[in-house]
Amino acid sequence: MGKVQGKLSRIFKKCIVKMGLQVTAHQLRHSGPHYDRTKNVRTLPEIKKRGRWASDAAVARYSETAMLNAQIAELPSEVGKFCKTSSKNIEGVLAGRLRPSVWP
Repeated sequence: MGKVQGKLSRIFKKCIVKMGLQVTAHQLRHSGPHYDRTKNVRTLPEIKKRGRWASDAAVARYSETAMLNAQIAELPSEVGKFCKTSSKNIEGVLAGRLRPSVWP
């Protein structure tokens, strides 16, 4: 695991623990394509490119998982607001340049 990937992994794990979620990066890989397709956020070719998949079958396999979407729907509203605010500035937050608004 590279230096940046390792740092992101540690940050991800801390955030998940702090939010009280039980989710893994692998589950996000499954849920992201599902969300993108069901909400018409991205086209199939865009999802394939983003996920670096070579075949439509690979995208279909990952897009069938909706566990994360269900967990997000169950978040308390203040946690959801915090996540939305943080996600708008995710690059700066992950790079340590910005601090997200006060945790609920």
